[in-house]
Amino acid sequence: MSRPCPSVLSARTQRILEAPVLPLLLSLALPNIGEAAVRIIFLTADALFVAMVLNRSKD
Repeated sequence: MSRPCPSVLSARTQRILEAPVLPLLLSLALPNIGEAAVRIIFLTADALFVAMVLNRSKD
């Protein structure tokens, strides 16, 4: 299988093919990591709020 001429490929494709792997993977994974962190923060805040409401209803 022959590779296309580098001038045919876009700059983004060139970067994906030639960049170091670890920084590339981290940059691609960053949005997913951010979303997971926000979801964890939201679920923790929600659990704390529900616990607070339940404790107040017992009094």
